[in-house]
Amino acid sequence: MDRCSAPFTTLLLAAATPVAAVWLIPDQTDDVSRQLAAQGVELDYGIEPVSFGPVTDTVIGVGACAVVVACLALLAYGTACRKIARAWLGVAGSVLAIGFFLGFSWRLWTAGGIGANIGVGLVMLMSPVCIGLSSLPGIYGAVLLRRAHKQRLLSVFQQGTAP
Repeated sequence: MDRCSAPFTTLLLAAATPVAAVWLIPDQTDDVSRQLAAQGVELDYGIEPVSFGPVTDTVIGVGACAVVVACLALLAYGTACRKIARAWLGVAGSVLAIGFFLGFSWRLWTAGGIGANIGVGLVMLMSPVCIGLSSLPGIYGAVLLRRAHKQRLLSVFQQGTAP
C-alpha cells in the first residue's frame, strides 16, 4: 500500500459502510406493526424498504462487510508499515462512524409503523450533532495530511533552489 491508495481505500470504505450497516442492523419494525401487517393493515413508511430478495440481500451485505474489513485491514497495515500517514486512521474512523450512522438512519426510515415514526424525528434532530462529532477525527486527520503535504512540497522546492 502506498500513499496514493489510501484515498481510494477510504472511498471504498465510505461506500461499503452504510450498506454493511443496513445488512447488520435488523428491520426496526415493531412486533405490533408486524402483527397488524399480517392481518392486512397497510403500514406507514418514511421510505419504502428496498429488497432484492433474501439471497441477493445476503450476498450484497456479506460483500459490503468484507469490503469494510479489507479496507480497514489495508489502512491498518499501511499505517503499521509506515507507508501511509497515521492521520488516515482518523479519516477512516470518521468515515466508518458516519457510514454506520447513515445505515442506522436508513433502517429507521424504512421501519414500518402505524402513524408517526418518532425514531425518525429523533434521528433528524440529532443528525447534525452526530455527524458533526463523528467528522472531527476526519477533519483533524485531513488537517494533518494537508500540513504534511505542504511540508513535502516546501522541502522539494527548497532542495531545487539550493545553490
